[in-house]
Amino acid sequence: MAETTSKSPLWLAIDKIKERLGAIEAAIEAKFNTPNVLPTNVLPSIPQTQTVPRDFPIPPDYVEAVDFTLNKNFSIKLEPFKDSPSFLFTIVVPPRYSTLTPAQREMNVEDIRPKVITYAEGTIGVREWAERVFKNFNLDMQKLIIEDRPFASRPV
Repeated sequence: MAETTSKSPLWLAIDKIKERLGAIEAAIEAKFNTPNVLPTNVLPSIPQTQTVPRDFPIPPDYVEAVDFTLNKNFSIKLEPFKDSPSFLFTIVVPPRYSTLTPAQREMNVEDIRPKVITYAEGTIGVREWAERVFKNFNLDMQKLIIEDRPFASRPV
């Protein structure tokens, strides 16, 4: 059987996409591999400042939603976004309930459960996220979290 040299339209389109991606990759590679045009002594020196993330006040409704769903041993962080009407809501899991490996604990890795929540979702979004974090634990850990509720206290 003779092999045909014409390709189907699908394969022609794929070849065209590959060709365009190659051109884009080459342009990006050329841009990042070009030396700086300005001499370094002309560039103004900008002082490097360390920005420490501020602790934003957390609405009492959010704290109550997490305390009710999980318990007061879990800490909470809130970081609003400047460019969108949302915030990064993070639930910090205490070591007692953490699913981290011993090696990760030795490296002082924090067991965090972050989620971007819009202001429109508000308390409902926080409550749903806390419920999802709770359901992510195995049944034994869920039982321990529930048993600790009367004795838990908010970390300082």
